[in-house]
Amino acid sequence: MMMHPILKNSLAVISGLIIGGSVNMGLIMISGSVIPPPNGVDVTTMESLKANLHLFEPKHFVFPFLAHAIGTLVGAIITGLMATPLHKTMSLPLSIGFFFFNWRHFKHPYAALSTLVYTFRFDSGLHSYGLFRC
Repeated sequence: MMMHPILKNSLAVISGLIIGGSVNMGLIMISGSVIPPPNGVDVTTMESLKANLHLFEPKHFVFPFLAHAIGTLVGAIITGLMATPLHKTMSLPLSIGFFFFNWRHFKHPYAALSTLVYTFRFDSGLHSYGLFRC
């Protein structure tokens, strides 16, 4: 018995979010052992981070950046692989990237909605010009 495409795509997106988030968190958890924080900095409290931010070097910011990028990439790949063949568009993996995007950067409440709309318009534009084929 075949699973309904909407249910399968919903499970694909949820799985991508969970697996991508797990990869992200796992890499963040081990980042302190790969590149240790500066001496005397307690990274578990916001006060210590604010007071000692000047001690951080660029190398301390590389691992969090990679963790977020790799977590989003893994989540999007999982979603793309699990989606139904008729609906293997870029909109489902792009929704993972949109979800992982930090919503607090938006100054206007409709900015998130417009970004989502343009994401799906971009995907449909790729299909209409024949630039993306499954």
